[in-house]
Amino acid sequence: MTLQMLRCFAAVAESQSFAQAASQLFITQPAITHQIQALEAELGVRLIDRTQRPARLTPCGLSFYNDIADVLNRLSLAVDHVCGSVAFRDTLHIGCQSTIQLRLLPAVYEAYNKRCPDIYISTTELPDIRRRDILSEPLNVAFLTKDCADEQKNVRYIPLFEGEFCCIVPPGHRLADRSSVSMKDFEGEVLIMLDSAHCPPQMSELQTEQRRNCQKSRFYLSSSSLYTVLMAEAGLGIAVMPDFVCPESSVLRRIPYESDLKPEVGLVVNMEEQQKKVLQFIDVAKTVYGL
Repeated sequence: MTLQMLRCFAAVAESQSFAQAASQLFITQPAITHQIQALEAELGVRLIDRTQRPARLTPCGLSFYNDIADVLNRLSLAVDHVCGSVAFRDTLHIGCQSTIQLRLLPAVYEAYNKRCPDIYISTTELPDIRRRDILSEPLNVAFLTKDCADEQKNVRYIPLFEGEFCCIVPPGHRLADRSSVSMKDFEGEVLIMLDSAHCPPQMSELQTEQRRNCQKSRFYLSSSSLYTVLMAEAGLGIAVMPDFVCPESSVLRRIPYESDLKPEVGLVVNMEEQQKKVLQFIDVAKTVYGL
């Protein structure tokens, strides 16, 4: 099985036309047909129903396309990354916890780019924050909440800012005019929570308390704070979140939540990290956050 076979098959699957696929790939239509026939022979199944116009995927073809589409997309991104970074002297690999949206991150990137214009900035989302070896990947530095950073091994943590927990509710909600809310106010509400794969320890502690004390409540699960906000805006429920991931919005009210927990965000780097590009990024981030 070759990459060209997969590209030809994907092109036909997406365009539903052998002729259009040939045009997109700058090859002849017979060549497209030959590649797909060879792929079908190797797999031992029919992928495309050629008796229909436009061309349709068979059930096996649809399943196969769904499985390879992500692989081809990742390959395309890898090629774009290499081609886009060749003009730079070096690359700084930055990780960012998927459950946080850093409002000042654009300012950090802008300031770092001005200071180090020859460094290519690569950003990776860290979806599963339960892992304890984040910096064993090709990452130089990562933005994490402090409770997640405490679970990492052999890293140095640099605090950037501390926040507060708040409750987000739509205007008109019975809690919308409150100056603060507490756990007892949530009984009977629909609560939106982060799933276990994306939930930092502090949030997990808070959500466990919610489940234990709100017996009459129903719960939605979300995989990120961004989706939580969208779900709350849609009126599906309310949520408790750190204030630094809750955007100022006319659609939602942000009400302080009574809690002793204080969410904090910082940078983590390897304990022995001394690369100039990393130290400069840390200095820029601290400056932008007023440290």
